[in-house]
Amino acid sequence: MRTIRRAVDLGAGGLAFTPDGSTLVTLGLFGGVQLRDASTLAVGGYGRFVRLWDVGTQTLLHELDAGVDAPRVFEFSPDGHTIAVAGALWDVVSGARIGPVLAAGPRTSMMDLSTDGRMMVVTSTDGHAAIWDVDPESWAQRACALVNRTLTPEEWTTFLPGRPYEPACRR
Repeated sequence: MRTIRRAVDLGAGGLAFTPDGSTLVTLGLFGGVQLRDASTLAVGGYGRFVRLWDVGTQTLLHELDAGVDAPRVFEFSPDGHTIAVAGALWDVVSGARIGPVLAAGPRTSMMDLSTDGRMMVVTSTDGHAAIWDVDPESWAQRACALVNRTLTPEEWTTFLPGRPYEPACRR
């Protein structure tokens, strides 16, 4: 056996091939790995960060601060544009966090995105669970209904960081 390329040393906790069989991904002993379209690799479980790597160029794209030690709970959305990390959503391209942490209790133990990427279930170490609507379209509609006006640029930046200003409440 020979090593063709090594981008990240992840230990030897587990192995998996990508769906097309072209890439082998290793899982560290205490970490987690998610692969999107065989091009972006997410690695967590070491420190507070989930790191996004470009598989082809072997370069670090972003370090996402999960705010918890050793984040192992993360998943790409079906379209690959978003990654959920310990209850927080992040934009894969910009590395910006989208909105607040969506939790069910003091510490996230498990998390799963629905197949359409619109809902996220989160369970906590204390046994509680929550189902969150993570569809940006419904967030915009709900925000308009609550404030009954167009969001200001400052509000937009606060609640939808990393997204271009496109107020949904225009009348």
